[in-house]
Amino acid sequence: GLAEGTAIESNLNNNDEETHISNAVGDMELPDVPGAGDGLSGAANNNNSNEGVTLSEAGAAAGAFIHGLEDEFEEVRLAAVDSVCELSLRSSHQLSRRSIEYLVDMFNDEIEKVRINSIESVHKIGESFNHSKPDSKLSHSSEGFQLGKEQLNVILAVLEDNSEKTRKVTHNLIPTIALKDTHCLIGTVQALFLNLTKYPEDRLSVFKCFSLLGNGGNKSTEGP
Repeated sequence: GLAEGTAIESNLNNNDEETHISNAVGDMELPDVPGAGDGLSGAANNNNSNEGVTLSEAGAAAGAFIHGLEDEFEEVRLAAVDSVCELSLRSSHQLSRRSIEYLVDMFNDEIEKVRINSIESVHKIGESFNHSKPDSKLSHSSEGFQLGKEQLNVILAVLEDNSEKTRKVTHNLIPTIALKDTHCLIGTVQALFLNLTKYPEDRLSVFKCFSLLGNGGNKSTEGP
């Protein structure tokens, strides 16, 4: 499970308020994510279709898989995570973004295998967004693979996880996220430094994450 109670000093809101990694991004305003507020039913009612899987088919399937994410058996949850990931990779970016909300919720699962599988699934979807062609079914805006404030906080909280493997797959995920807002970047950097302080054995993985953040094209790391 996730360790709790570790605090970091944050000046994201220009004060000395103490905050936890799980709220490292604070109350900052993040850019609106196109499609992030659209429900699965809204996507299902869209009459547009894409190559392979139509929105209506994908929306109906996603609704069924989401029930599997809440199943009491870990094998069912693992299979549901795989299914949601595969469906997201085959459908429109609107439905993919909505599915990511449910996958990120699984980062708090009590079973390590489920947490890791969920993190790796979101990583796969993020990579697909960032490397898709403009005319592909996963085409995205110039803003890149963006997540909401709550989702980013959940991801940063995983850096407190007792499992080294869980933390390392999270280090791989973080650079795929478009951190346009400077406050987002500050919160992420602070969380990584606290991770490094708490778990020195993660130093190579954390340094690699920092390197990818600086070289991966995130607008928040670019100079004026």
